Amino acid sequence: ARPQPSDSPAELAGLKAEDDYLLGTAEKVFKDTDTLYEEVQKYLEATIEFYVYNTKTDAVRVVVVMPTLNWGDGQGSLGLSVGHGYLHRLPARCKQSAGSSIEPPRPVVPNATDATAEDA
Repeated sequence: ARPQPSDSPAELAGLKAEDDYLLGTAEKVFKDTDTLYEEVQKYLEATIEFYVYNTKTDAVRVVVVMPTLNWGDGQGSLGLSVGHGYLHRLPARCKQSAGSSIEPPRPVVPNATDATAEDA
């Protein structure tokens, strides 16, 4: 991913040019650009969580992006150039690494039985 101007959705989400690879969402793996495009269109003007691999940190992190057509002078709904094909594959060294995963803090959701339990 190559974020464009500083007010683009990709830049605001913290995506790093040349170092970040969009892997997918919790529901979909981005096997090709069509899959990415479909997912972005589904979440236009809403937030979406991308799993992103960074080559410098050798870690996968979750990035929240809000695709929109209403930003600055840029083009596209993410404000980044997407590389694909043979020249844009994940580096071979990342396939040999254990790497790490950085999950964002999530609110604790009570167990459904706890939320509906009645006093006896």
